[in-house]
Amino acid sequence: MFTTIVTHVEPGDAAAVGASLAPALALAAPGPARLVALVFPAGSEGDAEGAGQAAALVREAASRHAIPCEVQLRESYAAGVGETLAGQLRVADLGVLAVGDARDIGTRLLARAAIFTSGRPVVLAPRRAAPPAPPARVV
Repeated sequence: MFTTIVTHVEPGDAAAVGASLAPALALAAPGPARLVALVFPAGSEGDAEGAGQAAALVREAASRHAIPCEVQLRESYAAGVGETLAGQLRVADLGVLAVGDARDIGTRLLARAAIFTSGRPVVLAPRRAAPPAPPARVV
């Protein structure tokens, strides 16, 4: 059983935030997992101002699914986005990243840091609004 799941949410409109968050919500819903959502732009073209709005959308979605959720905005730029994610993953049970366009350098940096720097298991799921039913077993 997972107790803490960490995910990254890219700021954007409600549909984009929902697509980024859907895989993590699907894995957290069956059990008593707590969700930690890191809300910040992964790439240089990200919308830092929209992070507050995205954080509110994350809290609302987690509340609808009755999942305890902690939202963290990026407050320090001393570390890169990958190091910020890896640091949170080190104290979590599982990382869940919604990945879309393979050409997006920010997503690739996050995935690389999550897999190779954190030392924790990471699920890379396609970014879409409605994921399939959560798996019965993750190998």
